[in-house]
Amino acid sequence: AFLGFLDRGDLDASRGAFIAFYFLGLAAIYISRASMVRLVRKSGREGGLLAARIMVVGFANEIERLMRGSALRDSGKQVVRSYVIQDGETLTRDLARASRVARRESLDEILIAAPLSRGDVVERCLAAFLQLPAAVHVHIEPGNGLERFAGARVTRVGQESTLRLPGHSMSAADIAVKRACDIVLASIALVLAAPLMAAVAIAIKIDSPGPVFFVQTRYGYNRKPFRIFKFRSMTAMENGREIKQATQKDFRVTRMGRFTRRFNIDELPQLVNVLRGEMSLVGPRPHAVAHDRAFAKDIALYPRRHNVKPGITGWAQVNGLRGPTDSHEKIANRVRYDLHYVDNWSLLLDLWILVLTVFSRNAYRNAF
Repeated sequence: AFLGFLDRGDLDASRGAFIAFYFLGLAAIYISRASMVRLVRKSGREGGLLAARIMVVGFANEIERLMRGSALRDSGKQVVRSYVIQDGETLTRDLARASRVARRESLDEILIAAPLSRGDVVERCLAAFLQLPAAVHVHIEPGNGLERFAGARVTRVGQESTLRLPGHSMSAADIAVKRACDIVLASIALVLAAPLMAAVAIAIKIDSPGPVFFVQTRYGYNRKPFRIFKFRSMTAMENGREIKQATQKDFRVTRMGRFTRRFNIDELPQLVNVLRGEMSLVGPRPHAVAHDRAFAKDIALYPRRHNVKPGITGWAQVNGLRGPTDSHEKIANRVRYDLHYVDNWSLLLDLWILVLTVFSRNAYRNAF
């Protein structure tokens, strides 16, 4: 059919129908996939057939603390059993009994609830449960820094064994493909948006005194500074060591600024940053340098966001994480989604994020 399309041969459908079928089919694939993901997640949260069945094994106080918290209940997994083990002479017998229970009930996962400081106990638990056809989790106490080893794998450097931590998930070919897509799509978007951008520039000049564009220093790939372009939406033009974040009903936001922020038109000049190679269409959103430094002190893994180019939109934004980052929880959640993108990049993921940015109500919901 494609060859017939190219040489204008005999086709049962018109060329227009062929083109429409291709794009509608592509959209149908994404929509059906998103619907299936929603169904699986909903089933998991409700403890349905798709929920993983898990057994918690460990010391009594550790199990009690895990079961008392909400994190395990909200994980989408179905805790079907907990098994208390005793440190000492009975540990071997306890683990043997827990293994028999897990094998008999065909459990999907086992969570070991023992402190990592008790390496001997954890090692014996692993030896017992790795013999089972079930995924084994070792609980990590919050705040011990082991989160930075997420995605690590054991490898070798010469004759030495090492734990390799990934910088990002893109090969040289992936980077070239992503850059080519950025150039093509940003060029098309800039041409299509040119009339709108010209009208917005005139409206900004009429609405309030000051420049049309707001220029601020941000960190890009490998923490290289660059100047980001936005339509000016506030009376303030801060670009120093202390920058006050915009808030809801901020008096510094101009009338035209409220309009451009509401529909994210103020972000359009960043297409120029994309063409210059300083940004990508998709990637972690860049923050002001002053905020960047503060967040890096608060969250150990924050600097890993700079392992890829920053983007106009990103995985965090299409999941509703945007607006002011005025609390540790807000920025921590955003970093979690950004690092998921860094570690799991694919061209299809980029395209899916762009589709969600355009069509999803949750993608760029603004407070202004």
